[in-house]
Amino acid sequence: LVAMLADTETRTRAVVAVAIKRMGKATLGALLNGLFSTDSNVRERCASLVTQMAPNEARVEAALKASGVKLDEPDDAMLAVRTPPPSDFNPRLAPAMG
Repeated sequence: LVAMLADTETRTRAVVAVAIKRMGKATLGALLNGLFSTDSNVRERCASLVTQMAPNEARVEAALKASGVKLDEPDDAMLAVRTPPPSDFNPRLAPAMG
């Protein structure tokens, strides 16, 4: 999914960003790796997502600093997903998981 953040279609990027956020913190590893992508668009969009999802985590702060990514102007698709990620546990899903 992280690679799809480079898609030329804003709608695709927004859908991917929403999917990533809905998966929650389980996606942080992939997003942090995306900060070092050869594609500057992926780097910037990963930075935008990790700062929304886990802004105060030490590993996020360290990866952002190491990557040197600057968030000058957020991508329109990333602005469309400024909703909070789900909590790590959703009790409504518990019966379906058991």
